[in-house]
Amino acid sequence: MVLDEGVIDRLVEEILKAESSRTFMPPISKRYPTFTVEDAYRIQMKLMEKRIRLGEKVVGWKAGLTSKVTQQHYGVSEPDFGFITDKMIVQEGEQIDLSELGHPSFEGAEIAFLLKDDLRGPGVNVAEVLKATEGVLPCIEIISGWMEKSEKFDIRDSIAHNGNAGRFVLGGKITPIKDIDLRLVGVVLELNGEIVATAAGAAALGNPAHVVAWLANKLAAFNAKLCAGQIVATGTLIGGIEPKPGDIFKVTFDRLGTVTAKIKK
Repeated sequence: MVLDEGVIDRLVEEILKAESSRTFMPPISKRYPTFTVEDAYRIQMKLMEKRIRLGEKVVGWKAGLTSKVTQQHYGVSEPDFGFITDKMIVQEGEQIDLSELGHPSFEGAEIAFLLKDDLRGPGVNVAEVLKATEGVLPCIEIISGWMEKSEKFDIRDSIAHNGNAGRFVLGGKITPIKDIDLRLVGVVLELNGEIVATAAGAAALGNPAHVVAWLANKLAAFNAKLCAGQIVATGTLIGGIEPKPGDIFKVTFDRLGTVTAKIKK
């Protein structure tokens, strides 16, 4: 079933109201069981337009579900994506208030790309991504979703709710990618001073640059592109940790530096 524009507009307003009032809304998939992934992205794009009209600025994009393990866990066959606005960026050293987020979860250690040139699909490949990249930097993402939890994850709800984009913390060091094989970049996650997980860049679709190419090509279907100056968060290499008040997450990337997220007590 394809949702008509009136329904999509109402759902966008419902999402915004849930976020502003910090109350959970019923999953869209429960009310419109046959709505499509394309419908979900139409909702997301309308949500982005509404946020821009409300004064937010789109500063980048995020990809989710980029590891095979995560895709298998949630029963999906490809990633999803969402947009990032200036309101979602938290400066390193500032505290993240969990009360502002619904069902918050630590879902990044991520490698973020800073673009110096536009990338417009279809047909974007890894070589073009590397050529268009100013550099990469460490990124932490805490996701947020204001839909009631369901027994089974439904990617359509995640997409409609902007890929559950919540808060993003970027490291202060931008590293040129010349002579760096991002697949082999090691990452270590510390939670409150203890090492809790390790991974490598290859966990993101085999190469984080593949994620950027995938996203540029996916956006082409919506007459959108990745723009110079934007950041692209390429999906979690380590995630699935519920943050608690007072937690401190520190992620260290080989050659790319560190980034720390502090949770408000």
